[in-house]
Amino acid sequence: MKLYETNKNKKMNILRGSGKTVKKLHKYLMWNCVTNIVCGTEVVVSTHSMLGALSIDNHNSDLYSVTSNLMGKEIIGQVLGIPIINKLSKIGDSNTKRFILINTILFEVSNLLECSTSLFDKSYFIYLATLGNIGKGAAFIGMGGINAKVINRISNEMSDEINKKADIENNLDIKVKTVTDNVCNIYSTVSVCTSLSYSIGMIIGLCIVKVIPCHQTRLGLIPLFGVIKYYTTMKSLDGII
Repeated sequence: MKLYETNKNKKMNILRGSGKTVKKLHKYLMWNCVTNIVCGTEVVVSTHSMLGALSIDNHNSDLYSVTSNLMGKEIIGQVLGIPIINKLSKIGDSNTKRFILINTILFEVSNLLECSTSLFDKSYFIYLATLGNIGKGAAFIGMGGINAKVINRISNEMSDEINKKADIENNLDIKVKTVTDNVCNIYSTVSVCTSLSYSIGMIIGLCIVKVIPCHQTRLGLIPLFGVIKYYTTMKSLDGII
């Protein structure tokens, strides 16, 4: 991915670049990948528990019930999650560390609720799953806001570094005229790493539900996942936000 191009056709790749800002981006991507692996793992584990709670079989009536329950909790959860998202966004702008702590707790409690669906009667499924979906949806959107904040900071710093180099070399050809010149490159880099790491997490999740089929036993993994997720998120943002 090109960050800028000089009159001598010199190209800089974000992932192979040098400088303090690029190192910050490398560090963010590395720890953010670990965070996404944990998220992907938890999503598979909680989904497996919910499907177990609904006891899927091949009868059409049961399959319709499963579909309506799963889609129902998605629809209700997304609508009811809007006030939480609005509240979290204000905290995220004013106090990032507190926001991440709340976001992590919200995500883990949501996973705990979804994993608990298999321990209760089917009549409680929609309530537990909806509450879980509200928190999980808000947490995912909240982390999207953090990613946007990181991309903005990195973009500004990269632009400043390039402009300083241009001033030193007295070369206007490489000068970045706006701070948005490299946003798409950075966003693409972060998105690719996020997608790959999340997929790896889902594979790990599939392995966990295969090795540990007991829903009750897997509940003990949720707090551990939460600690890892919080730690890796804070490490990824260290020196950036």
